[in-house]
Parts: sequence; C-alpha cells; structure tokens
Amino acid sequence: MIDEYLDTVAAALGRDRHLARRIRHELGDHLQEALTADPSPDREAAARRAIARCGDANMIAAQLAVAALSRRSQHLAFAVVLALLGVLLSMKGRLAWYAAMHWKMADEMTSAAATLGWITRFAFWAAIFAGAIAWVYGGYRVSRDAPAAGCSRRLRWFCVVSGATTSALLVSVFGDAGLATMRLLSTSPSAAFLLPVASILFEMVCAGTLVCLVIVLVRRAVHAGRLQAACAHSS
Repeated sequence: MIDEYLDTVAAALGRDRHLARRIRHELGDHLQEALTADPSPDREAAARRAIARCGDANMIAAQLAVAALSRRSQHLAFAVVLALLGVLLSMKGRLAWYAAMHWKMADEMTSAAATLGWITRFAFWAAIFAGAIAWVYGGYRVSRDAPAAGCSRRLRWFCVVSGATTSALLVSVFGDAGLATMRLLSTSPSAAFLLPVASILFEMVCAGTLVCLVIVLVRRAVHAGRLQAACAHSS
C-alpha cells in the first residue's frame, strides 16, 4: 500500500526524475517511521493511517513541485547573474584585446558596425534590467504551505522575465558575434584571432545554457500549474 502511494506521488511529479527519486526516498522513510511507531497489530490499517496523515498524493506532489520550482528559480536567478557578468567581462576583454593588437574596423564597415553596436549595447542593457527583475523574483523562497495562486503568479512572472533576459542576451551575443566578424574581416588572419573567437563562443555557451535552464523551468512550472489546477478541481 505504501509503495503504491509513493508510486502515485512520483508519477504525479512527471519528468522531474531527480525530484521524484528524492521525494520517494524521503517520504518513504517518513511513512516507515510512522508505521513503526503505530502499535496496532493490523499493519494494513496502520499503513492507511500513515498515508492519511500525509494527505492526498496529488496534493503532496503539487506542493513539492512548487517548492522545488522555488529552489530552481533561485538557482536560475543566480545563473542569470553569472551569465551576464561572464558576457560583460568577455566583451570588455575582447575590446581590450583589439586595442592591444591595434585592430581597426574597415572604413566600409564603420556605418554598419555603428548600427549593430548600438543594437548590441541596447540589448545587453535590456538584459541587465530584466536580469535584475529576475533576481528579485527568483530570490524569494516558497514554502510548501504557501498559497498556490501566489506561488503560480510569482513563478509565472519569473519565467517571463527570465525569458526576456535570455532573449535580450541572445540578441546581444549575436550582435557581438557580428561585430567581431567585421573586426576580424578587417584584419589579416593570424593566431591572435583565437582569443576573440573563443570569447564569442564563451558568450554563446552562456546564453545557450540560460536558454536550456529557462525551457526546463517553464516546462516544470506548467506541469506544477496543472497539478495545482487538478487538486483545486478535485477539492
């Protein structure tokens, strides 16, 4: 009976296998302790009482999913800050490298580079602004007993601002890649190209990592929302 209950909770958590394994272990230990503490000789009845004290499996899964999303949002908020800082340092380092190598932009590319540079800077500052909002939203820790509506609203807004941050950062990184390409085309090929190329690849890795993290969070937020909706409907 306990195994069936644990299977139901784990199945309700969906694709989050790590969370399902951890919760199954922790909840299983809790139920076994409650079962051991029950002096009744009827072990099946004792198991039913232990399960009843835990509550509905889907409700437990919904609460755990929201609490896990809160932790993931904190991790993602920290990742956003690290990605923005990494991209900023990469940009500054590449500009310093251009100055040290005395690389100049070709005259025919100056106008296009100015326009692309403006777009890149605007996108990066937009990413910083949205990232600051994401940091604020992601900094709150949500407990299992917090109101479902408030949790869902906060997580939904966090997903929105995280997505906006990532989108703006992608525009900035691709604009940066375009500017670097113009600069390198204006210069004779050499081994010195490796550093700016490596810095652009680093920026793309930072942005790509954020894209993956945001997609995973959004999917799990949607699943948690469905769990909450199902629990509200059944109650």
